[in-house]
Amino acid sequence: MPFPQQAPFRVDQVMAAPALMTGLWLVLVLLALVLSWAGHTGRRCWWWTGAGLLMGGVAIFFTLASWGTSDITKLSHFYAFDPGRLPQAEPLWHLLTPLVLALPYRMAAMQGLVAAAYAAVPLLLSRSWRLGAWGGWWALLIVCSPLQRSFLQNGITRQALAVLLLAPLMLWCSGQLGRNRPLILGGTVLSALSHTTFPISLLAALVPALVRFQPAVGWSRLSAWWNRAPGGHRHRGWRAAGLGLGALLLALPMVMLLPVALQKFQLYSQRQTFFSSYPILKDVLRLELALLGAVGLVMARRGLNPIRLLRQEGLARQMLLYGVLLALIQVSVLTGWQAPITFRLADMVGLFLLLSFLAWIREHRIAWAVLPPLVVTLAGWLQNRLLDGALLRCGLDDNFLCIPDRWPWLIHY
Repeated sequence: MPFPQQAPFRVDQVMAAPALMTGLWLVLVLLALVLSWAGHTGRRCWWWTGAGLLMGGVAIFFTLASWGTSDITKLSHFYAFDPGRLPQAEPLWHLLTPLVLALPYRMAAMQGLVAAAYAAVPLLLSRSWRLGAWGGWWALLIVCSPLQRSFLQNGITRQALAVLLLAPLMLWCSGQLGRNRPLILGGTVLSALSHTTFPISLLAALVPALVRFQPAVGWSRLSAWWNRAPGGHRHRGWRAAGLGLGALLLALPMVMLLPVALQKFQLYSQRQTFFSSYPILKDVLRLELALLGAVGLVMARRGLNPIRLLRQEGLARQMLLYGVLLALIQVSVLTGWQAPITFRLADMVGLFLLLSFLAWIREHRIAWAVLPPLVVTLAGWLQNRLLDGALLRCGLDDNFLCIPDRWPWLIHY
């Protein structure tokens, strides 16, 4: 049979295994508890071991759970039999062809690795902020969040990776990451090679710089940095060359992407009618209320009022701006106006909002404020995803949590 041209792309080689997947998920929760214990008692070896096991568990869980989704199936097939149909404006995925073909379950395993990388970010942040006891819970907040449903639960691997690669830039702009130039520049360049939404994602990652930037201070710091160059004009020339090279590395992918991005914009705005209701699901609305409740708890504990908070804290303004962007996306999906475009941006804004929230509660030294959104997230996941797993129509639809029914070497692509 020829490969189908529209979803669902696979109707065989899948099965439902709610007991297995619930058990794997409970292991992740247990590992978060181990990390909490190790962080509180100062056992570094236990903490790092638990963090590695947690990321490995996330990778396995999302590899199996993503197998039955359409995008995973489509890309796994294209890599083997029709590589010309891979997006030409996303060269990173062409370079990754040998890796994808070598992985068990192919693109599903790549999705698992991306999910593990999403867990790694809050784990590493918690360690660097000396809040390692909360790292496991932060990781589950991110990977289980209904705000990441398209990226992590619907197999949108390419865009998920592109947005994650911009996380160092976003954290640096918000003052939460040191001057790790190779990490920031490398992540940004790889993101540009990963997905055609890079121009919009880049603007979203630069939101913290927008709310924190003060022109006079910015220009004085740039002038001081330039004048500090030792060795006079020769070293300043090297700095200018470095800046020019960095700008060129970003400009080249942008030149490649803009025509394709404009073409996609016209397609989605004028011809496409499909859009997902994920951004306005009840789980998302409950999470937003829980985040507001957590912010209210911190403000009450610190004796802050909203006006004073927004005037004095860049992170608070950053959270507000990401929250407003998310609300605008939800209004767009609710009304249907440009929804085929806007619903694809909800997970990106949601990730940056959650990272901003974690940085804000860390700044106020009230780490337990993560509990309201965490409880809402885990409760919604357990009820609406795992316990309903027995109702999945595996083999008839392209559902998350429909896992492979055979070992990787027995799969037919």
